[in-house]
Order: sequence, then structure tokens, then C-alpha cells
Amino acid sequence: MDQMVLTVQEWVNETYANNPHYSQIEENGKTGWPTITALTIGLQIELGIPSPNGTFGPTTINLCPTLSTASDSTNAQTKNIIKILQGALYCKGYNPTGITGTYGNNTKAAITTFQTHAGMPSANGIATPMYFKALLNMDAFVNVGDPKVRIIQQNLNKNYSNVIGLIACDGRYYRTTNKALIYALQIEEGIPEPNGTFGPSTTALLPTLSQGSTLTKFIYILQYSLYVNGFDPNGFDGSFGPGCREAVREFQAFSI
Repeated sequence: MDQMVLTVQEWVNETYANNPHYSQIEENGKTGWPTITALTIGLQIELGIPSPNGTFGPTTINLCPTLSTASDSTNAQTKNIIKILQGALYCKGYNPTGITGTYGNNTKAAITTFQTHAGMPSANGIATPMYFKALLNMDAFVNVGDPKVRIIQQNLNKNYSNVIGLIACDGRYYRTTNKALIYALQIEEGIPEPNGTFGPSTTALLPTLSQGSTLTKFIYILQYSLYVNGFDPNGFDGSFGPGCREAVREFQAFSI
């Protein structure tokens, strides 16, 4: 049992107990979907969404504020939203040092650490809706798997999160990582509405890559894809060198 997660559960139950859209959750000190969903419903209540459902969808994204040390914690709504953010940080394993409703330096430091773990180049401690959404789910951002897979995940976040949002960065190769690779490929191909599905348009726009190719971003995606399929290109450098060429040959031999 985590004492601060228990505190989060107690706070959200007490704060929204009288709201008809909120259902009480078990206060057991264990992070899980019930707590994450409760916090999301709390956020949606604060945002004035008519039918809170606990899903961080487009409406929640559009209405969610950006929080920072400049946020006005004297405003009751803002104060509760900051508390929800702090609760989400605790559930994710980051310590804002209290559910205070004030976006102080400790909350900023916790967000900065989270941004760094997510692979973001500008870890500024400002919680935009994208970071809020990533905190209010069960994705992990601390490495527990393959460090090279984590590098791939962090690089996908760094380069494509403005389109696809943040994906987990725990070094485990999930379906979401695979889908993010397809999104990245479609973005580089210039597909107007990338969807993460490898269909005819994606196939038709694929470039042919070989040693000496200068399509660096496509080569990065190729290297990532080779590695997660068990063919190590000997690094991720965006260059189609001997290591990448050998990995492609091994993949071709395996596929024939």
C-alpha cells in the first residue's frame, strides 16, 4: 500500500462525494484504473463537462488548462485541478510533496522529471493538456525493459508527440509503440491524416532505402523497426551504414 495514493483516493472521494456523476472508489492505497478514472472524472467535473465519463478524450483535451507556477491557486477550480494533477503524479510514481492545490517548485520539479522520462527535449515543468492526459493513464515512463526500446519510445515522443501524444517509455514493446512507428512513418510520408494503420497509401509512399541514402528520418524509423523485430542495426543514427544494411539482409533472409 502507498500512503500517498491512499491520500489521493481519500481526497477524490471526499471532494466529489455529492456529485451524481461520481462513484466512490475503494481506498486501498493501490494505483490502478479505478483511481485514474476517478481523478479523470474529477477533472471533467471541474471543467464543466456535462457527462463526465472518465475517458480523457478530445473534449477533455480541449478544455484542460495548462498549469504552471503562474497558475492562480486562489481560484477554487484551479486549486482542485492542481490537486488532481498532483494526485496523478503520485499515482505515476512522482512526488510533488503534497496534494496542496498550489503549483509550487516541487510540483514543477515532478513534472520536469516526468517530461525528461518521456524523452521531451524541453523539460520546463509546465503541465500542458498533453502531459495531463499522459499522467491520467496507466502507461509507465520508468525503464523496466530494454533500454534501447526505451530510447525508441522516447525519440518517438520527442519527434512526434505533437501529433500522436505521448506513449509509454518503459522499454517494453507494446502495440502502442508499434502504432506510433506507423504514425511516424505516415507523418514523414506527408499523409494528411495519419491513422497508425499500414494501408495502401502508406505502402505506396514508402521510399526505397539503401546504403548512401540521405532520407535520415525514414532511416531512423527503419532502424527502430528492425530493432524491435529482433534485427539490431547497431545503433540509431539515421545513417544507412554497414550495421543497418546487415540488419536488413538478416531480415530479408528471415522473411524469405
